[in-house]
Amino acid sequence: MRRISLILACLLLAAIVIPLAASADSVPDIIFSDAWFGSINKRMEVAPGDRNTQLVIELINTMDKDIRYVQGTLYLPEGFRDSKSGERLTSPSTSGHVRSGERFYLTFLIDIGENVKVGEHEASLALRYVKWDEDSITLTIVKVRFRVTGKAGLELSISPSILEPGSEANLKLTVENTGSAHASSVEVWVRSASAGLALLEGGGRHVVGNLAPGSYVIIPLRIFVSRALADGSAILVAEVRYQNSYGEQVTETHELMVKVKPLGGVGVLLDVLLDDPVMEPAHSKTLNIIVKNSGSETARDVNVEIGLNKLISPPLTVLSGLTSLKLGDLEPGSEKKISIDVLVNERAAGGSYSIPVLITYADDEGRHVAEKGLTITILEESKRNRLRVYSDEYVRGGMIEPINITIENIAGEKLRDITVTIAPTASWVTLIGPTTWNIHELREGEKMTLSLKVYAPSETTSGSTIGEPFNLRVEASFKESGGWIRSEGHLIGMYVKGIIDIKLQEISLERMGKEMILIGKILNEGTEKASYTRIEIINGDLVSTQVSYLGDVEPNAPILFNIPVEHVEKKEGEAKVILKVSYLDSLRNRGETILEGVVKVPQLTESSAKEQVPQIQLNQLILIIAIIILLVIIVYLARRRRRVEAG
Repeated sequence: MRRISLILACLLLAAIVIPLAASADSVPDIIFSDAWFGSINKRMEVAPGDRNTQLVIELINTMDKDIRYVQGTLYLPEGFRDSKSGERLTSPSTSGHVRSGERFYLTFLIDIGENVKVGEHEASLALRYVKWDEDSITLTIVKVRFRVTGKAGLELSISPSILEPGSEANLKLTVENTGSAHASSVEVWVRSASAGLALLEGGGRHVVGNLAPGSYVIIPLRIFVSRALADGSAILVAEVRYQNSYGEQVTETHELMVKVKPLGGVGVLLDVLLDDPVMEPAHSKTLNIIVKNSGSETARDVNVEIGLNKLISPPLTVLSGLTSLKLGDLEPGSEKKISIDVLVNERAAGGSYSIPVLITYADDEGRHVAEKGLTITILEESKRNRLRVYSDEYVRGGMIEPINITIENIAGEKLRDITVTIAPTASWVTLIGPTTWNIHELREGEKMTLSLKVYAPSETTSGSTIGEPFNLRVEASFKESGGWIRSEGHLIGMYVKGIIDIKLQEISLERMGKEMILIGKILNEGTEKASYTRIEIINGDLVSTQVSYLGDVEPNAPILFNIPVEHVEKKEGEAKVILKVSYLDSLRNRGETILEGVVKVPQLTESSAKEQVPQIQLNQLILIIAIIILLVIIVYLARRRRRVEAG
């Protein structure tokens, strides 16, 4: 009895434990994969206080069957609200047909409260869905985890912000992260945006690194403020680059303004400035230097010396004009202009430079010497190409194809001594003829067409090349207007196009009883398979509404076709027939070929007339002969029986 009770208890325990274990190991129909703010294709940072932000939830259909329809409603944690209703329970989001094993997305528009903490949060997603082969609605709850990333906010300030004219000053540029997320790989590029404000130290690139929320760095700068900026303002530009929480590059441009104090009362006040201090590297430019007397007395016997030769690595090379001039007298408020043609050094790209200017003059107190500075800014070297190169889209496989490659000057200036070299990147493509060209010059917007021949086989040891892409590498070197030699590399994308050439090999009109059938054979003499091929009669002496489907027509493989003919215009002799063959090539482009032929109209001969005897008459004849033979046999047997009985 005890053994029986023990056995029953074990069986009862197994009946409880085994289903629980099986249900614990089972995979839900729909599982959570990921969640983020933004759109399905792009993630974005969000911070406490953000409104109308879209939350994207990625889910996976783990069943071996499709889902016909799925709807989700999200119950948000404290601090989050639905943007439409203002409640923690969101409006429903719906997805249509979801295949087995496929990912799908539900989106919700929510507001993030001011007091929400940066970090991970959890919500409950209620799902109602209908399986593909069922009509009932299934309900389930899925836990969803998402992250409030926070946003990095970089604020820039400069101190002191009030400067003395005609003097140097030490400044502090403060970069502070006032946001709620880290800013990674921070870089700051500093340059002057005002003529007369020269960055002596601290210009260019500064690598800051990572900035946590609330932290800051100080970048020291040393500048020179021209007297020409007196009682005005000047601008420093700081470009900040950093990576956000998702590793995406963010670029911001900040303009920092400084005030310049007014000058005290002076008799002679000479200043020099440029009408355009911004220059492009590797280009020639005319410098218009203005010397102005902003004082209240006349400056006599003014001499100006531009000290480019005093710099260790001058950013400019003088092409024409004098750097040392006598200007004579300058009345109060008057000015004189000096013009010099210069070439901007390519190696000076991306920097600001102060060019020393020495001015000597005389007034009532005697002779004086004033040292000034001209501030120039040389832009970063442009990464854009000076040439645009393009050509045909394809070559036909198995043939030597002539192609045209066009070289167009888009530099905005004349280019000289251009050398162009073309080579294929695929080993199975061959260029025939010259591959290097020399062009004397190309004016702005001018084009030059280079002609060459290309051979691409239709097949290699690896298989067919039809539809395969390949590149032609174009290397070009040229001389710009400033005399600098530059090189560019271009890749031209092309593909191998097959040839479909359908020819009519044989054609005849045959009579099958009372029916007429057009029978023929076509051959693809090209290099590419014609797919979904069909042939039909479109004109001539034969009429038919029937279409013959041939499927794939491989190269060099004749294929038969037959088309029932409903009417023949001619009763005898030769009849003309016009056929249309339509097909798709390997790129699914539709093509068609018109074929013409002549067939002989078959006559209704005596033998063919006999063949037209209805089959039922032939059967009747056979039946009559069989009956006669049977009667003869019966008569013969009856007579024989009588003879036997008589004997």
